[in-house]
Amino acid sequence: MKIVAIIVTYNGMKWVDHCLQSLQQSYLPIQPVVIDNGSTDGTRDHLPAHYPDVVWLPQDENLGFGQANNLGLRYALDNNADYALLLNQDAWINPEMIVQLLRFDDHESILSPIHLNGEGSDFDSNFRQNTISRSSDILNLRELRQGDKLKPFEARAVAAACWLLPIEIVRKVGGFNPLFFQYGEDHNYLDRAFYHGFRLKVVPTTFACHDREQFGNRHLYQRRVVYRYLLLNATDINNRPSLGAQLKICAFWCRIGLHSHKFFRFFGQSITGFIRLRRHRRQIKESRVLEQIPGTTWL
Repeated sequence: MKIVAIIVTYNGMKWVDHCLQSLQQSYLPIQPVVIDNGSTDGTRDHLPAHYPDVVWLPQDENLGFGQANNLGLRYALDNNADYALLLNQDAWINPEMIVQLLRFDDHESILSPIHLNGEGSDFDSNFRQNTISRSSDILNLRELRQGDKLKPFEARAVAAACWLLPIEIVRKVGGFNPLFFQYGEDHNYLDRAFYHGFRLKVVPTTFACHDREQFGNRHLYQRRVVYRYLLLNATDINNRPSLGAQLKICAFWCRIGLHSHKFFRFFGQSITGFIRLRRHRRQIKESRVLEQIPGTTWL
């Protein structure tokens, strides 16, 4: 059995040692593949010098999260991997995580552990909001650790900070859509996986830590948040895109803006988002056609 871990780095010196060392401690062997998006903080010199077993794919520019991961997924396919582990540079696994995930592998599910914060003291904030609150009856970490709610459960959303992809899914769903540069590409990937009959399964007997609270780029996340939601709606092959749904998205964010004194920001994002969506309408239409066909799309 061959497992390839795909890690995209960009100025990640503060995390990469913890990330890669956690893979070295795994109970099952993992081949790390690191795609560097043009780091300038020493990552490009540090990793090849200290981790000679890592497959090193440095890039001269920032390809974005999805396109850099696609290079790793292509490597996994070309080198007969059985699984591709997507792991953020600011995330790390515990030694038995892969073993625990594989216990529930049916080759038809993206597998995810519980995502904790960087300290491992609580759920990751995104995981709590988008996965725990919507997908299960787990209320808090203490309840989980008491061991009475340890059955895997299906979810609709988990960030790709730590996904285990059976290679069968990659062969049928493909890679990340290049219309998404950073943020939203994992949501789009799940939409496509669901369309092709796959599931997303969370295994609560194991965990990974994601250190987003201390270092997350909230400004970058919010800069085009309305457009990102509009694009997700337009590219979702499970539904026909509609003007009504897109107007509801804009209205939702404008209401958020009213409550947070950011109305004009989100109103402006709504206008520019519509303009940008129209500018990319041909690419969006083409991507919808391509992604409905099983295969290694975008790879």
